[in-house]
Amino acid sequence: MELVNVENLKKLTPKSNDVSLPIWVDLLNAIECPSNFQSLQFVLHTLEISYSINPPLFCETFAVPKEFDSSFFDYFSNINFTDFPNYYRESLPVGSKSDRPIFAILFTFSSLLTPHFVKPLLLLLNHYYKNESLINRRDKSEDVFRALRLLYQDPLFKCDCLFGDDVNVIAQKLEDYKQQLAVFDGDSDQRILIKYVRDLIHFCRLDWSQPVRRKRKTKTTMRSSYNRTRVERIYGSEDLYTYKLKSLPSSIESKTEGIAESEDYPPLAFIKTKASEVPKPIFELPDKAAIKDVKKDRVQNSAIQRESKKSHNLILTSRTLLQCYEMGFLLDELLSRRKGKVNGLDKQFIRGIALLSLVTGRPIEQVAKLKCIDVDSIEVEGLYKNHGHWYLKSYHAATAENGPQRTNSNLLRTNTEVYIQFPTWISNVLDLLALNADEETGKGHKVDTLNKAIQQLITSLNRKQHCQISLKKINYHLVNYVVAYEQFDPVILECLTGKPSYYTRSPRHYAWYSNDMINRHIQTLYEDAFLVEADSALQDGLYSWPVRNEVGVGSQFTPKQDSLRTLVKHLQLQLGGSHTFDMAKRLSSAIDYHNAYTLYTLYMMLNATGYRAVGNPLPSFNLLLNRYSALCISDKDSVVTFAHMRVIACAPVLTEQLNHYLDHVRTMSRLLSVALPNSSEQYKDQASPTQFIDLKSKNEKLNWFITTKNSKGNDGLFVFFDHTEQGKIKATNAYPKSLKQHSEELPSFPMNFGRHYVRLYLQEKRVNQELVKFQLGHWVAGENPLELFSTFDFKEAVNTLCPILEQMMGELGWQAIPSALTRKRL
Repeated sequence: MELVNVENLKKLTPKSNDVSLPIWVDLLNAIECPSNFQSLQFVLHTLEISYSINPPLFCETFAVPKEFDSSFFDYFSNINFTDFPNYYRESLPVGSKSDRPIFAILFTFSSLLTPHFVKPLLLLLNHYYKNESLINRRDKSEDVFRALRLLYQDPLFKCDCLFGDDVNVIAQKLEDYKQQLAVFDGDSDQRILIKYVRDLIHFCRLDWSQPVRRKRKTKTTMRSSYNRTRVERIYGSEDLYTYKLKSLPSSIESKTEGIAESEDYPPLAFIKTKASEVPKPIFELPDKAAIKDVKKDRVQNSAIQRESKKSHNLILTSRTLLQCYEMGFLLDELLSRRKGKVNGLDKQFIRGIALLSLVTGRPIEQVAKLKCIDVDSIEVEGLYKNHGHWYLKSYHAATAENGPQRTNSNLLRTNTEVYIQFPTWISNVLDLLALNADEETGKGHKVDTLNKAIQQLITSLNRKQHCQISLKKINYHLVNYVVAYEQFDPVILECLTGKPSYYTRSPRHYAWYSNDMINRHIQTLYEDAFLVEADSALQDGLYSWPVRNEVGVGSQFTPKQDSLRTLVKHLQLQLGGSHTFDMAKRLSSAIDYHNAYTLYTLYMMLNATGYRAVGNPLPSFNLLLNRYSALCISDKDSVVTFAHMRVIACAPVLTEQLNHYLDHVRTMSRLLSVALPNSSEQYKDQASPTQFIDLKSKNEKLNWFITTKNSKGNDGLFVFFDHTEQGKIKATNAYPKSLKQHSEELPSFPMNFGRHYVRLYLQEKRVNQELVKFQLGHWVAGENPLELFSTFDFKEAVNTLCPILEQMMGELGWQAIPSALTRKRL
């Protein structure tokens, strides 16, 4: 196996220095990195997350010197793709899981790693490095890492067994779990896990025995080869679940330009009903010999689909939410100081656990594991007290991997830590828990015991107040309230719940929040959802980031407002010194001015609409709906279907600029009639007001629309004319690549900058979330306009958004500028 050397690494990272090169060479060889650096991008993502969460254990595991810090990862922001094209490749080298097990496991966890699992992963790797010679002598490396990889991805496996302060604790937990698995029948799916659990136990204890050859494979072993995925609950539903989206292949351009490939896939594609945990008697099971009732299955599927769409259109009076009177009764109980015991536990303790579940949206098992930490603790999340207030330290996973955006001074900086200040009425209850340092809020009690105690407390309250409060309502109330109220960004729920969701899969890629913004939104959310007045002011010093207003969590591609103003000035400066007769005198001057004018209009459109940078925006002027101040865009749809084709609000300044551009296109069609007759004819057809006269039938018009709306299937309005080396003129449609080539002298921005900035501006203006989804197209099943349960009004949405978008454009300095080529003829 060829090792990484200093020369190759220097070629890969031209900006690395003499201090970092030897450190990285040793580290990459320790993780068995291939010499061509194939798929290294994803492994570095795992390493960076691990270091950011637990630096001391990371340094101990990989034996890196003390001078190693987070800045060492910045050397991989600029990569030499010419010599190393496989750096971003999303597949491992052939045979890596056998020949390079450490590199393969780090690659696997690049999309699966959670902050809670960083410490166990580093502990296991540290144990491997300390005993590498013994493990390799027994030829167990591949078996160990295969077991770890498959168990962690299996939904039936209890990942808590891998959590512990050392490998001996982990081994004992796995041993106890293996005994539980042994109780199941031989054909049970959970029996499959025993082999892999046993492999990890032997790995932790290093007590392998001589292998025993089996003569045949059982049915259970054969079934263990099939893959199973995790599920999560559908917001607003009772017992409906959906599958998570797998990691998707994406191009280098999409990663560097801030484009989320997952947007092409609907958030809710599969629905799963929860099976009963209690097995039915044999006489209640259906007869296997009965013919399948297709009609019955169709009716059942229709009912499930209807229920899933209805769950995303909750209203505040839905029974899945706690009503005002129920919330009053519940808070009166949870904030009470009355003493007593329930299920053998102190009532104050049980009230505190239930209140934390209510205000964080976490189930009881997760609340019970929250630790009381110090202010400067390296723990991923936990509770700590500072200056009389309690805080929740949470982890917000990065939305993109390491890339050039990390060092772009025009973009807002990001971090992964969030510090949430609890209001006084919550802090007072947490004081009563009397938590000690490094103590879990559950204080060692079993989850079943806590659930039973809380259930008894709720049952007593229901009997006393004649209401219908349940533990499930308490766990899901905050999430369901945000979905129903539509006034708060569901992305901020990730800071409270500690995990992303299918509902925020696309929005989280574009949302950026500073720590102050998150706290202000959560304080307002608490005041509205729990009808308790929030604190008048947030305490300063919640975090220790160096730039308070320019560091947050979320999108890594959100531009700064001052940088966008600079971009607008540069674009306007290119048009400012143009004179009509000078531009029209020579064809080369007219083309140069056309390219600059097209560039200005394109950037304005990307900034004003949040158009996804996929190429050829606005294929036809007929998609500009002047009468309704709207624009019909198709930045995410396919060739035939209408998926993701949508109408959005168009700011008045953009409408005026596009009309100026229409006049410019008419002029260019005349100027190019001799030199470029094909482009001239195309522009003439685009600007013609009579192009629909020959389309007589409805089907003809529909076919035209399906053909035109597809961005990649036809020539668009925004065309650049470039001079070739042979002295000819070449017409190129506006795509991210061509737009980048004509923007080399402008401030550096990812092509998807407008979508990120529009999202940030709308959330700062506290725009209703339904309108944000309308502008960006982040609909979930059932929320789309004209859906069965949706009451969305296009006209009302456009009238609300247009003034806000106009204000945004005015603050950035955008203006509608007529073309200098048309003034001569006006």
